[in-house]
Amino acid sequence: MLYLTIIGGAFIAWLILVFLFTPAIPYHIEAPIDTRSDHFIHVLESTCHSTLERDNKVEILTDGTMFYPAMLDAIRGARETVNMECYIFKRGEIGNRFIEALADRARAGVRVTIVMDAVGSFGAFHRSARPLREAGCRIEPYQRMRWYSLARLNNRTHRELLVVDGQIAFVGGAGVADWWWKPGGKRHRSGRPMWRDMMARIEGPLVADIQGVVAENWLECCGEILTGPLTYKRSVAAGASPAFAIKSSPSDRATVSRVLFQTLVEASARRVRITTPYFLPDKAFRVAFRRTATGSALGAAREPAVVRPAARSGRQDFRIRSRDDAQQGAPGRRPVGGHRHDQPRQPIVRTQRRSERRRARRSGRRAHQLRFRARPHAERGNDSRGVAPPAGVGKTHRYGRMDPRTPAIKSGRPNGLRYGFAQHRRGFAGIFAIRRCWRLVAQPFRAALDLGLHPLIPAETHMAKTAADVLADRLVDWDVRVVFGLPGDGINGIMEALRKRQERITFVQVRHEEAAAFMACGYAKYTGRLGVCLATSGPGAIHLLNGLYDAKMDGAPVVAITGQTYHDLIGTRYQQEVDLLALFKDVAVYNQQVMGAGHVRALVDAGCRAALSQRGVAHISCPVDLQEQTIADDERSQKKVEGHTSNAWRPPIVIPRVEDLRAAADVLNAGTRTVILAGQGALGAGDELEQLADLMAAPIVKPLLGKGVVADDSPYTTGGIGLLGTEPSEIAMEKCDTLLMAGTSFPYMEFYPKHDACRGVQIDRDASRIGLRFPVEVGLCGDAKATLQALLPHIQRRRDRAFLEEAQAGMKAWRELMRTRAHEDSVPLKPQVVAGALNALLADDAIISTDSGTITTWVARHINMRRNQLFSCSGNLATMAPGLPYAIAAQIAYPGRQSVAFVGDGGFTMLMGEFATAVKYRLPIKVVIIKNNTLGMIKWEQMVFLGNPEYGVSLEPIDFVKFAEACGGIGFRCERPDEVHSALEAMLLADGPAICEAVVDPFEPPMPARVKAKQALHMAEALARGEPNRGRIALTLFRDKVNDLKGR
Repeated sequence: MLYLTIIGGAFIAWLILVFLFTPAIPYHIEAPIDTRSDHFIHVLESTCHSTLERDNKVEILTDGTMFYPAMLDAIRGARETVNMECYIFKRGEIGNRFIEALADRARAGVRVTIVMDAVGSFGAFHRSARPLREAGCRIEPYQRMRWYSLARLNNRTHRELLVVDGQIAFVGGAGVADWWWKPGGKRHRSGRPMWRDMMARIEGPLVADIQGVVAENWLECCGEILTGPLTYKRSVAAGASPAFAIKSSPSDRATVSRVLFQTLVEASARRVRITTPYFLPDKAFRVAFRRTATGSALGAAREPAVVRPAARSGRQDFRIRSRDDAQQGAPGRRPVGGHRHDQPRQPIVRTQRRSERRRARRSGRRAHQLRFRARPHAERGNDSRGVAPPAGVGKTHRYGRMDPRTPAIKSGRPNGLRYGFAQHRRGFAGIFAIRRCWRLVAQPFRAALDLGLHPLIPAETHMAKTAADVLADRLVDWDVRVVFGLPGDGINGIMEALRKRQERITFVQVRHEEAAAFMACGYAKYTGRLGVCLATSGPGAIHLLNGLYDAKMDGAPVVAITGQTYHDLIGTRYQQEVDLLALFKDVAVYNQQVMGAGHVRALVDAGCRAALSQRGVAHISCPVDLQEQTIADDERSQKKVEGHTSNAWRPPIVIPRVEDLRAAADVLNAGTRTVILAGQGALGAGDELEQLADLMAAPIVKPLLGKGVVADDSPYTTGGIGLLGTEPSEIAMEKCDTLLMAGTSFPYMEFYPKHDACRGVQIDRDASRIGLRFPVEVGLCGDAKATLQALLPHIQRRRDRAFLEEAQAGMKAWRELMRTRAHEDSVPLKPQVVAGALNALLADDAIISTDSGTITTWVARHINMRRNQLFSCSGNLATMAPGLPYAIAAQIAYPGRQSVAFVGDGGFTMLMGEFATAVKYRLPIKVVIIKNNTLGMIKWEQMVFLGNPEYGVSLEPIDFVKFAEACGGIGFRCERPDEVHSALEAMLLADGPAICEAVVDPFEPPMPARVKAKQALHMAEALARGEPNRGRIALTLFRDKVNDLKGR
């Protein structure tokens, strides 16, 4: 019996050793991969058994204060299905909200299915499941703990997934529990910060792939295969983000996620950033990670105690910031802020011999508390030598409690990693974590791996040292990823703060501050996020104004940060002293000056919130000396409470009252000839506008900034309005008896219907704009998309379709006319030909930026917007020069998309130096320059509006091809119709920034859709009064008319 016991014990010990110490797979890739190539995508698709889905909309939500409200909103808006899967679901404040929302939807007839992990939600499953089941939800535990399932005990679902109506999905690392929602931690201890995690909100074709992952575990729980049409919806393009949905589980020794991480890390050429709750890299991963140019990892949540020792032990190989390593103010932890943080730190020496550790154990002390003797051959900072600790180094803190700023010295022998593991090897946690946690716990990472330009937003681990540090950190907290600006001595402190944070926030140096403001405005327009520009005091701040007025008048959220002279010299006529608060008073919705380091956080929070909420400019000025002031040196007032502001902000979705919606519907239903005028405020509401247009048989007319509201090939649109609009739009506006204005205050009132013959309804988020241009009967103050969704059920379908059919017939003839003008083969080259050729070559998700002038007419009429394309220009300010800066900002915001500037030679030369900016940052923008050597719009306005000959509008010719090459870019030229297509195609295919110079007819007029008698009379007067080019102009007008008649 004794022998059997010994044999059995030995066998069990052998099994344990095999289980714990099975060698890990030495992952490595066969050959280098270019991440910019199609082969890279093909490799990922093949190895990960997934397909790259395009046309998605992906929004990253950081912290529970952001993603929980978004998830609850999606659940409350569900109409058909809600499918949820989670590892942790605990009752509490946030858990009860989820239970209420899910139960309410189930009672409303929505099919709700929920999978909860039996271990992760242990102890709370039945309490959570009871009210949900009573409401009609179907809820199943994943992998119940049974005697016959012990072999699968570790097979848990760490997937945190939510799919609503098969159209919206949430994926990330957070379950449902209060410790992601509010401070206190898992055990609700005061002083513990809330857990930090990220979730991605996804719309588009990728949602169907995620739905399939949810269905897999539902099948494992109850045997039901989800196949209904409500579960899997047809893919609908929602954005322009390509994405994978990669399914991985620890059932195989080589998991898909592990293969993916190794491939991404080894393929990286510039940097790798990881955010994950568990960071336990094996040897292959560490080797690959060290090979990258720069690498950093961020612990996104508290590590469980079982993996914390091993996780910390190998971190000297990486740049890591962990919430658990340095939690400010947490009980029992060493503080990292305040005066102690400013003291110099002694280096921690991570070198011990085994004999020293044994001697320490015999003396009753822990190994890492031993005082070391310096070896005589040691040299500080030299990895090939020993280590000589300076005087005073004695008791050291455990690595997990090291101050992040404490300098570390590596030893010549690779003892650091072994010592880190050795001090924990004796316990179960150390042995278990060293060999098995990668497979058992940490696969797959519940987080994102970012190989692009956009930095992660790490948790704040210590208080910023200076006012400039606070400003930069707070911008990062507000999800600002890029700052456009030009350095100067008035902002040196801010520049230093940005330099120290360049891994988290990118500074783009421009050639002129006006361009910085335009770039911030364009970035805000194209992304909806905060655009930020930075300029020095005095002249630098003054140069921002034109771009900031562009942002103000077009409703773009921009934060402008300026320097100021020394705070105690303001008012003494010091160098570069300008009253910036007075200067920015009109342009800014928020306008303040920093009074001290302790003032910065509140000002940044208030400024960012004002810019986003009021869709305008926020200006913050900081005296140069206060930028270097430390928080400790700034004595706060008696009423000040530290940390009284936050960066919590969500876009308000306002919907009018039901009675107002009914009143608006009554006006619209009473009409017989309705026109929808949809501006930039209706961007994103294209589907709702087309549904409304179909119900009311109403054409959609688009002011210039609303060009992208619906696609130009939509059967419901008649295109633009105004001097650069279309004839069908003008006719429709003249004949309509009801007008619905959605997100627009189109300024040119002569193009509106007659007041006494037309009734009106207006939708606008800004109540002050309602009734500003047209005397509407009903004003609906609210978000355009949400308001249209609420209005649609009240609209009756109109049987008489004659008005819409007339507009469609007119639009068919107009398109044919534009096609004729775009294919003229006459010489000199017509600008319409260039615009038409570019339109045919643009990518389906291209971003088009343009200037103000005749160039705007060619874009408005000959560049046809497609559903996923973006377009913008200076709308209400109508300033020249923003086309190039807009294109640069668009390329930075969307690195993988085509960004094209279609500009004139007059507007381009105003800020042409910014092409060198594109070259410097290797931004592959494409610039089409319509070169007519004249300020065309001004010339035609002198003649057509006033009857005067042109004067002062001629430009000296510039060789833009040589200019492009001088800047380091590529240049192309076309002068004849048969050269246009090949030149534009070569430009678009060029690697890097490129210019195509199109030399066009300077006498081609941007004629309005319908020429009025007064305009024709003024033109004749100008020709008769000595217009120097009257013969050429008259001949051009005659030929254009003949060509139009041929085309018709």
